[in-house]
Amino acid sequence: MKFRGVIYESLALKEFYNIACTLSKLSKECVLRITETHLYFIITDDTLGINKPSVWCELPAKHYFREYNMEGVSPEYNEIYLEFSPALLMKSLTFVKTSVKSLKLKLTSKSTPCLTIEIECVQCIHDIPVKIISQRLWDLFEEPDHLDYNITIEMPGLKSIKNMTERLKSLSQYLIISATKNGQFSLSIETTLGHVATHVPNLQVKKFTGVPHTDSQDSNDDAMEVRAKIDIKKFYTYFSSQHITCKKMYCSIIHEKLVNIYLENDSLSMQFFIPEHDD
Repeated sequence: MKFRGVIYESLALKEFYNIACTLSKLSKECVLRITETHLYFIITDDTLGINKPSVWCELPAKHYFREYNMEGVSPEYNEIYLEFSPALLMKSLTFVKTSVKSLKLKLTSKSTPCLTIEIECVQCIHDIPVKIISQRLWDLFEEPDHLDYNITIEMPGLKSIKNMTERLKSLSQYLIISATKNGQFSLSIETTLGHVATHVPNLQVKKFTGVPHTDSQDSNDDAMEVRAKIDIKKFYTYFSSQHITCKKMYCSIIHEKLVNIYLENDSLSMQFFIPEHDD
């Protein structure tokens, strides 16, 4: 197995650092999947079940690396899976905040397999210990399924979501995320003192299939609500950890089962999966 990539552009260097910062706040361990065309950062969560990521970040190699070479475990399975500490990656990339010419990443074999980082200008070399994941375990880190969401709706900006959630998380452990066909996105909590909610109207709805019909809800009602009750701290952590500038952000909901937050810009996409809280 071989891997070597070199980043020269300053914007790509800073964004790669920002990705590492975000991942370091979400988990102590992360899996890096290296293919011929993409890098994937994957964080798993047992609450979602086997083979289900809680974070899936996808980077096109050609956007970040001017030089990029890799050889996987075999011609048939031309991929590499590495487990590593995102906190160590973040610390190793700290120098990119200053003026550097290039950043080189390569897979090396020292006393243990390492992801070696070489930063030109400051003559800095860091070795991040990694665990090479056997091919027989690759299925544990499969790409997320294309699920049949009941709604996919545009979200307000990162800062707005963070501020809205910050006010609510001191009042409840759980957050109700809801959205309607007519474009209203809501965050709410229920406490012994009452119901507190924030509503944002007139957002773009990309998809709406509705929810199972009930006697109290008209299936043709444009305001029919899709909702899920989730862990508010987990939701807040995803947004407070963000160092990435996103151009698009959407929320997809499977009614009373799952929330998916999708962030995208010109150089990456990142998804967060949060299951419904089980009472």
